[in-house]
Amino acid sequence: MRTRNTIQRIWIIIMMSFVGIYTYGQDTIQVLQKSCKYTFVIPEGWDTIPRSVLMQKLPGYSIDAGLYPLQQQEYFKGNYILINFLPTIKTLNGCPFKQIEEDLVKMNKKNLLPNTDTLRVTYKGTESKKLDGYCHVYTLSSIVKDSVALECVQDLLLTKFGYVSLSGYQKEGGKYALSELLDIMTRNVQIQQPYKYVESASKQHITCVQVMVSVCIGLLAYIIIILFSKRKKNKK
Repeated sequence: MRTRNTIQRIWIIIMMSFVGIYTYGQDTIQVLQKSCKYTFVIPEGWDTIPRSVLMQKLPGYSIDAGLYPLQQQEYFKGNYILINFLPTIKTLNGCPFKQIEEDLVKMNKKNLLPNTDTLRVTYKGTESKKLDGYCHVYTLSSIVKDSVALECVQDLLLTKFGYVSLSGYQKEGGKYALSELLDIMTRNVQIQQPYKYVESASKQHITCVQVMVSVCIGLLAYIIIILFSKRKKNKK
């Protein structure tokens, strides 16, 4: 418990130093972070969740953007996507993609939250892929808290100084399966050239310290969503 609290405090301090500029256009979201600049194309049939709603639901957490299907009557019922940048302590450039994936898997298993009488978290595995010049590591999980069930896929898109985290959620009544959410997320994000991850051909080893911040954020995010899942916000 002490280790988990320490990691959370470190993460909050780091995230407070990464204040971004967000531009929501009709068709795109542009995020200008200190360590990463990227764009997300809003898929047809989806819209952005107002930043005021995100700040109210997740106070103190840096979420760059949220999206929901227009057909839904509530933002956080059915399906939704949360996007944010997760900085690492050191640059990922020069670190082999395979080694990064292996260490992420180890950290996921090591930091898996224990089940309780009211909370059950199931880790369903981690996979990786290269698509259109980008490296992705995505993790599947399911969560049940009391009577609320939630399926989640988190895609970590490697960049020079961290990850763009794209998390897709499916609750009861959600039209989109996790595989569809993953496809929407991976094909609509673009990283500006200076901030792209460049893999090394060498066998340089990356330590878990460099990735732990992002992995722990991912695990915390799943629980945070559950904590406010019963306090839904109707669309205006």
